[in-house]
Amino acid sequence: MVADTHLHAYACFDMTVWFNSLTANLVKHSSGLLAGMLVRGAAGDRSCDELAAAVGDAATAAGFHLKPVETAGMLEFDGAARGKLFLCAGYQVVSSERVEVLSLCDGVSAPFKSARAQDIIRESIQRGGVPVLSWAPGKWWGARGRLVEKLLEEFQPGELCLGDSALRPLWLWPEPFIMRRARRAGFRVLAGSDPLPQTGAERDCGSYFSKLVVPADGNVSLEMIKDALRSGQSLGDGGRRFPPWKSFMRLLRHHIPPPRARHFPAE
Repeated sequence: MVADTHLHAYACFDMTVWFNSLTANLVKHSSGLLAGMLVRGAAGDRSCDELAAAVGDAATAAGFHLKPVETAGMLEFDGAARGKLFLCAGYQVVSSERVEVLSLCDGVSAPFKSARAQDIIRESIQRGGVPVLSWAPGKWWGARGRLVEKLLEEFQPGELCLGDSALRPLWLWPEPFIMRRARRAGFRVLAGSDPLPQTGAERDCGSYFSKLVVPADGNVSLEMIKDALRSGQSLGDGGRRFPPWKSFMRLLRHHIPPPRARHFPAE
């Protein structure tokens, strides 16, 4: 299975483009099992139910149909010859220390009660999720970097994962030392596109992903996907991170708002 492990569905996205980009980017690298780990928590994020309605026509046009499943927080689309797509709901939380934590596949609609990163991770585990410390430019430096190292000492491989992002510029930004050391210690590093809430960014969905070990017959449950995310057994990552110019422009647009339009008094 190829899985984009950090996926958003913002309200500003064209959901037809979102669905087509996600499936097209993933299907190039898979024999038929595709997955997206959808996280919400930021303003404008769609829930799993909202997503099902938003992509309905796009999925039908692309040859996928939504299968009725009783599992809370998971959508399964059958694309016949193109395979199956599983969309699993989770949460994204920024801790009080300003570290980003994902809770993948927890399927719980309620927001987190905890504020500290340590407590968010524990709450994610209690909710049945897969907690991930998500990398972002500058967020693992200084005091926050020391916090990430401390959390890796407190939790064991299988309890906590690290998250890599397509925003880490290709060529110019090698894998961070913390991430390399965590890999050697047995922690799973998961790859995801992490699209920003910008018009056009939906085309990046599925561009960077992890390969998960699941049953090849396609009978995949949510618990199997969780086990595959936690497992140290990995087939590596795939796809491609952004070139430096693209990462820079995405981040610039995200952090610097466009100038306000000038208003002139009516004559």
